[in-house]
Amino acid sequence: MTKVVVIGMGYVGIPCAALLADVPGFQVTGVQRRSERSGWKIDHLNAGLCPFEGDEPGLAELLHRVVVDKGSFQVTDDYAVCAEADVILIDVQTPTDAFHVPHYESLREVCGHAGRHMRPETLVVIESTVAPGTTQNTAQPILEAESGLHAATVSPMAGVSSRSIPSAP
Repeated sequence: MTKVVVIGMGYVGIPCAALLADVPGFQVTGVQRRSERSGWKIDHLNAGLCPFEGDEPGLAELLHRVVVDKGSFQVTDDYAVCAEADVILIDVQTPTDAFHVPHYESLREVCGHAGRHMRPETLVVIESTVAPGTTQNTAQPILEAESGLHAATVSPMAGVSSRSIPSAP
């Protein structure tokens, strides 16, 4: 069984987590802050309900299948699930200001939380939209400091530096 943790249950994280949870042999856990603005998604997703209105073709059915029928996807606010993960995907918002400068506060925060719990040989993938070099220069040092591991020798890292819609055909 491959255990995947997807941090950030938004427009990128939810479709990605649901698609992975539909793969035989994958168990996926989403991590979402229990904030006033978005904490409601935890219970909503754990009920197999899609939190998005609008055009997300097939996502509601997929969520119902992986949560209710297969039991291969669940959501929590507890970063301790990273301790059992084979793969950690980080899909948090990276908004930009009026000058198009990205703000990485959420990325830094979740890297710290994940790093405190991750184990050797866990693949960490930054799927948030980040500028080239951000994975190595921002995320990696935090993950290494918090975990005591080193990406070059113990825990691999990857970055996806483009905006994407994972559920798009």
